[in-house]
Amino acid sequence: MNFLEMNQEVLECARYGEEDDLKQLLEAGADANFADAGGATALHKAAANGHEACIKVLVQFGAKYVKNGTGNTPAHWAAENAKAGALKAILESFELDVLQKNDLGRSILTEAFQSKDRDCISLCLSHNSCTEERLINPDKPMQPADPNAEAADTKMDTEEDDNAEDAEANAITHTMVFGDSAEVKVRELPITRADNPFGSDTAPEDDTTGLSVWPASILLGQWVARRWGANNSGVDMSQKVVLELGAGCGLPAIVAAVACRPQVVYVTDIHEPTLLNAAHNVQLNAVSVAEDLPANYFQSSLLTHPATNTTTAIKVLNMNWVDTATYPPERVDLLLGSDLVYDASILTVLVPAICSTLSVDGSFLYCAPNTGRHGMDGLEIALSRVGIVAVEKFAAPEEFYVNPLSGDDGDAFVLHFYDLSAKTPHTMYHFKWQQAQKSQEKQDSTAMET
Repeated sequence: MNFLEMNQEVLECARYGEEDDLKQLLEAGADANFADAGGATALHKAAANGHEACIKVLVQFGAKYVKNGTGNTPAHWAAENAKAGALKAILESFELDVLQKNDLGRSILTEAFQSKDRDCISLCLSHNSCTEERLINPDKPMQPADPNAEAADTKMDTEEDDNAEDAEANAITHTMVFGDSAEVKVRELPITRADNPFGSDTAPEDDTTGLSVWPASILLGQWVARRWGANNSGVDMSQKVVLELGAGCGLPAIVAAVACRPQVVYVTDIHEPTLLNAAHNVQLNAVSVAEDLPANYFQSSLLTHPATNTTTAIKVLNMNWVDTATYPPERVDLLLGSDLVYDASILTVLVPAICSTLSVDGSFLYCAPNTGRHGMDGLEIALSRVGIVAVEKFAAPEEFYVNPLSGDDGDAFVLHFYDLSAKTPHTMYHFKWQQAQKSQEKQDSTAMET
């Protein structure tokens, strides 16, 4: 066997996991870094096929961590093929960057998410090159690994539960685009009390889930912008009132303010830190105005629409569903809600709140995942009993799942909104008062006869 044949055999041994033969070839002088016509080395072949023992032999004989002809590294191939053991061996053997991209713009992290292998995803997310700061700014240089990082992280996590300033230090602000051109900014914070973030029936104000942006709120924002947006629908919302129930970060409400240009938008919740974050998000998109407000109002802001020379007032308020005194003074034309029903018991307070806020001709738009939400089956039934019916119900369409993050090539999308990137099924609901729906159907019928 000549030298070229030995090198070619090295590739084959690595590909098929023939550890002993591989070692004999390398001991005989074969090149551990020999590459095929496409630039793939034995390390690529072993990684792609999950042969950890071969990876260790190659490293022992001086194999280098290099890109092939299309910019893929061995770690790319290991992650793409869901070979967690091989990926772990490579991460432990080389100093590398899991955000490094191939010629198609896909990083090792992206390949891990696309493979849907939890171990590969975990290995990438826990790597020292995968920090929140670098995900937002991938060009930022890597920091060397800190042996004390794990202990420091544990300490910080404990302190975050009791320290709002620490939570804000770990905040992430996203710039998102909805519909054709509705750009909004929204900040999310780490969820506190992670062991029980939902509060309770007697203390709903302890629910901290609203500190994060959930997939259902993004899907609802897409629907609002595409269906009711001023640039798309032709519907005049300039004299309309919008309210989001359990708004959390306030994303759909802010999208409605930007895209639909209504007269007033109410961003409502009951958890004070969540409301403070929602107020912050409103200020990212609008100008705060001085105004004498009731005690339960956190903020009043004004959003200007240069294209129409109009403004939208955005008000953030603490709205307790069981206390109508905390409700806005007027009924609303567009009522929004996303992922509010986690348990059937919430329907006893949610349904009356909907009834008390939705105008006679108004629409209630709701979005929720198809599974994991006890009580969702009862929402339609409970609303129908009070005369509010679903006039539309459909699976969230493909275009709603588009990456909304401005300037992102996919890494931040799959990290922060994995369920959305994986197109986890959600359902969109459009509810109206049954009397109003019958009246509209009668008008439509008369128009057709005419």
